[in-house]
Amino acid sequence: MLYRCTRNAPYQWGNNPSRNNPKGRQGHYIQADFEQEALKLMAQRFPEETTQGFTVETWQ
Repeated sequence: MLYRCTRNAPYQWGNNPSRNNPKGRQGHYIQADFEQEALKLMAQRFPEETTQGFTVETWQ
């Protein structure tokens, strides 16, 4: 299954309109069997952001 994951932590750079708006952020598309697996892969990619968490949604 394909998941679209976004980082919940505010972006640390620029005046990007998505800086504080996770809905407007770039998605990371991850192939995983379950949502929890996708979350685990995001945590491995961005270990410094695990306390803020990630948003995961099924993607078509």
